[in-house]
Amino acid sequence: LIKAREEFSGDQYSTYIGQIVETSDGRIAMVVGSRFIFVIDKDANPISLTEFPQDRSPSDFALIDDDTLRITAWNWSDDESKVDVIDFSLSKCEFKTIDSISSYHNVQMADDGTVYINDYSTISRYDFDTKETIPLLDYINSDINSDRLSSIYPAGNDEFYTFEYSADWEGRQLLHLTPAAKGD
Repeated sequence: LIKAREEFSGDQYSTYIGQIVETSDGRIAMVVGSRFIFVIDKDANPISLTEFPQDRSPSDFALIDDDTLRITAWNWSDDESKVDVIDFSLSKCEFKTIDSISSYHNVQMADDGTVYINDYSTISRYDFDTKETIPLLDYINSDINSDRLSSIYPAGNDEFYTFEYSADWEGRQLLHLTPAAKGD
C-alpha cells in the first residue's frame, strides 16, 4: 500500500475521484485517477490501493455483492475497440475479466451490473450468457432525434434517462426512455 501511495501522490491526475460505492459493512470503494481502485474502511482507514491492469481504463462500475465490483473498462491493448467487463474482489484485490465486448459505441452499466450499448440508433442490453446484444429501444421508430441526445443513464428495468437538446442547442429537456413494449 505504501509503494502504491507514493505512485498515487506523484501524478497530479491520480487524485481525480471517479465513481464511489459503499458496501453494507461501511467499506467505500472508489476509482481514483482512472488507474486505481482505492478501498477504505468505515473509519476512513485505507484497506487497499490496487492498480488497474495495463492498457485498461475504467468507465463504469456497480457493486454486485459486498465483495465484488463489476467494472466496464476500455481495453487499449490492440487496434480493435473493446470493452472488458471485469469483476474485482474487494477482499482479494484481484481482477477477473468475465467478458470482452467489441464496440465502438457508448457502453454503460446499470447499478445492478447490466451492460448497455448505445450505438445512437438503438440501445441494446448485452447478454453475458449468449454473448449477444438484445435491442431494447430503437430511436429510428420514435420521435427522438438521437443526434441531440446526451449520454443515457440506465434507470432499471431496461429504462433510461437522457437529456435532449433543442434544435438550436440552447435548451434541453429530460427524457424518460421506455421500450415500446413497456410503454403506454
